[in-house]
Amino acid sequence: MANRVGFGPRLAAYLIDGVIVWCAIIAVYVHFGNELLPSQEMRNKFASLNPFQFAADPEFSRQFGLPFIMAYSLPGAVYALIEGLTGASPAKRLLGLAIGTADGTRTTRRRIFLRTLLKNLWSFTSPLVYLVPIPQLFRVLQMLGVVSGQMLWLGHLLALGEDRQALHDMVCKTAVYRKKELR
Repeated sequence: MANRVGFGPRLAAYLIDGVIVWCAIIAVYVHFGNELLPSQEMRNKFASLNPFQFAADPEFSRQFGLPFIMAYSLPGAVYALIEGLTGASPAKRLLGLAIGTADGTRTTRRRIFLRTLLKNLWSFTSPLVYLVPIPQLFRVLQMLGVVSGQMLWLGHLLALGEDRQALHDMVCKTAVYRKKELR
C-alpha cells in the first residue's frame, strides 16, 4: 500500500498555492484597476458603518459585492477547477503529490472534484454574503461562512494524525500520496 503524505508536504503545497492564488488576485486588480473599486464617495460612506448596516444598502452590494467576488472567488474557483480536473493543485504537481483513494489507488475526477469543493467551500460561500441586501440573512450567512471556514481549517489539522487525512479527505475517502506511489 502507498504511504500517505504527512502534514509537512501538504502545508508546503498549501503555502505555495496560496502565493499563486494571491498573485492571481493581484493580477485581477491590476488588470481591472479602478473598475473593481467603488468610488471614493462610496468608500467614505461605508467606512463609518458596521457590516450589518451596509448589508442593508443595495448600493453597497452593487459597488462592493461583485468586485469582492471577482477578486477573491474567481481565482479560487480557477484553482479549485484545476485541482478538481487534474487531480493535483499546481503546488501538489510541483512537489510530486497527487490525490488518491484512501487505499492508495488512483481515484476518479468526480471524487477529486468533490474533495476540492468541500475543501474550498468557505471561499465560495463567504463572498456571497456581500450580495445579500437583507441584514438578518447577512448575519446568518456570515456566521455560517465563519463556522464552516473554521471547521474546514481545523479539519486540515487532522492530517497530523496517524491516518494522515484531513477532514475533507475523510469525508471523500481520499488521501494525498507521492504521485509515483499511487497504484
